[in-house]
Amino acid sequence: MNRRRSRPSTVAIVAAAVGAVLLIVSPFLVWGKVEADLGILSATVSSTGIDSGYGWITVALGLAVAGLGIAWWIGLPRVAAVSGWLVLAVGAAALSVYELTQVRDCALDLFDECVATPTFGPGLFVALAGAAVTVVAAVSAWVKPRTTA
Repeated sequence: MNRRRSRPSTVAIVAAAVGAVLLIVSPFLVWGKVEADLGILSATVSSTGIDSGYGWITVALGLAVAGLGIAWWIGLPRVAAVSGWLVLAVGAAALSVYELTQVRDCALDLFDECVATPTFGPGLFVALAGAAVTVVAAVSAWVKPRTTA
């Protein structure tokens, strides 16, 4: 019996690998920074994703994205890989957006004057990019699978 099965497209596998790397690297970058200026004293404090604890979830999501790519390569059905990538991408994006909402307009307000200003670090945006690239992987896998005999 000659049975055709889908094999990973090059675009999908490369996109999944890039998405996985971005998700795995993002928590080691700065996710947020607070600059405080009290006149005579000023300081800057930064926090990575690993510091917040949620970074480990992002690492796990990145490893799962990579794992699905490998599993598809060795025989996992295409629909399982695509569905998994979409779920993981939504989870990574939701976590990143949640963390972005945790940064307030003013971290410390003294006598109606903002003395500590939070800013976003690049790590959260790298995680969002990883989620977006993982969606690209899923869409490209869904649209154009390769078939082999």
